[in-house]
Amino acid sequence: MMLFDTLHIMRPHWLWALPLALAVFVFCKRWAKAENSWAKVIDANLLSYLLPVGQQVARKTRLPWIMALLWCLATVSASGPAWQQLPQPVLQKQHVLIVVLDMSLSMYAKDENPSRLTLAKRKITDVLNARKEGLTALVVYSGDAHIISPLTQDSHTINSMLPALEPGIMPKFGSRPELAFAQAAELAQGYAQVSMLWLTDGVTTKQLNAVASTVDPNVVHIVLFGTENGASIPLPKSFQQPYVLDNNNQRVLAKVAIGSIAAMVTPDLAFDFPH
Repeated sequence: MMLFDTLHIMRPHWLWALPLALAVFVFCKRWAKAENSWAKVIDANLLSYLLPVGQQVARKTRLPWIMALLWCLATVSASGPAWQQLPQPVLQKQHVLIVVLDMSLSMYAKDENPSRLTLAKRKITDVLNARKEGLTALVVYSGDAHIISPLTQDSHTINSMLPALEPGIMPKFGSRPELAFAQAAELAQGYAQVSMLWLTDGVTTKQLNAVASTVDPNVVHIVLFGTENGASIPLPKSFQQPYVLDNNNQRVLAKVAIGSIAAMVTPDLAFDFPH
């Protein structure tokens, strides 16, 4: 009884194919009786002297049993028997933190010293260093979104990636946070305790609504960078121009409407003003 108590079938629907073993046995039995094409033209009594005895025995007795046995073994194997069943909880209890970092060009602005982007990276480092346990992931976005690090317990790996992250390496320019939170939602599937840290220098009502329709607003914590006075957006040397310019070739001034953003944020969303 202990043997059957520890046996588990992972795919029991395959066992419905076991009765077909009888059909395989009957088919092979009939096929074996037809020994060879000479049976149609030679009398059975004479045929027994012409065919080797071993060949008759193999066809008449062994083949049907072998084929039926192979069918049963294949069916049982496909059903996935296991002597030990591993627990598969629907919701894992380990706490998950997903960091969503804005990588739009405006993050280059230096109205906060040394820049919005640098302060955002420092914030991430502080958060990671303060975490003693749990899983952490990093997602970045601009005109598209990318998972820089899937969920991991190794916060040092994420920290080591931060220096190389800057808006200039993004394939598309723009600001599509909803794409990042869609990926964050996939990473968070199966976990009961989830927090999302959103580091950005600008949020619109449309973006907030898109994010709220993708993830639970209660788990999102926004940290805002930048000032209301704003600053021009300097570009790295890899760009053809030193600053982001408008259609009139004037420097774009990246202002952060802190008051308006604070008014848009729902009570469900945690919000940090820039320091």
